[in-house]
Amino acid sequence: MLRSSLPLVLVLATAPACVTVYQPVTALQRPFTVDPSAPNLSGLRVLVRCIPSEGADQSESDELCQNMSQLYSNQGAKVDTEVPDEEGIGVNRTEAEGGDEWAQPGQAAKVKDPTKPDLIVELKARRVHGENSPVLWALCIATFTLVPAITEATFAQDVMIRDAEGFLLVSETLQARFIRYFGLAYWGINGLLDLIVRPKDQWLTGNNHNRDFSRDFHGQMSQLAFHAVMRQRILQSFADETDPVRPEAPPAKQAPPAKQPPGKLQDSGERLPPPPPPSSGSR
Repeated sequence: MLRSSLPLVLVLATAPACVTVYQPVTALQRPFTVDPSAPNLSGLRVLVRCIPSEGADQSESDELCQNMSQLYSNQGAKVDTEVPDEEGIGVNRTEAEGGDEWAQPGQAAKVKDPTKPDLIVELKARRVHGENSPVLWALCIATFTLVPAITEATFAQDVMIRDAEGFLLVSETLQARFIRYFGLAYWGINGLLDLIVRPKDQWLTGNNHNRDFSRDFHGQMSQLAFHAVMRQRILQSFADETDPVRPEAPPAKQAPPAKQPPGKLQDSGERLPPPPPPSSGSR
């Protein structure tokens, strides 16, 4: 009996038997119009700060920052990354090469301060919901994975984009749900449907869920960065138009002329004779 069941155990141990379904939830299902491969951020310096949390540890935050650095670099930006450690003591910082802009012949030198990027993108992941039923796992094991075990997890990515002065330009939360079905029967049925019915870009048994999530996430992050740049330019144009003009100072009040004693002219130094006394015969 043990020998006859050994091949089945080996098949179950080596077979993938997993089907992962990706569902965009908040903001990720919205259409985006920005092409992530176009030079949307040409000439800008972007600082990407990934904060470790319960949804992403230090290594995952570092991987996320590298992913965002590649995304924005492909759009023409010079990207720096920051990953604070989980204790909040130090910061792992990676600076882009060629941060300074040297002047062309005949032009004034133009150097950007690396401590003041044009955009600061802060990312923080968190786990919103998770479900893993022990009952379904018991049934899955008891039925040799004929009844699939289902695990579900919903993650949120909080995104804030600020300018160099710390003014908030964009704030958004992106949420995605991943549902994983573990079972040989479920995986085999969906594999047949993929081969017979579904087109290849809609297969459930492959890694299409990773591709679809990356497409939506990169598209929304590119759209948010583009919105931040446009909002920054609009606010800057308003600030230039409404720059207050300094009012002219009111003219200083002149002191009234001092009273001069009798017999003294105001404009010249000549003295006049005093007025004659009144006649004694006048009444």
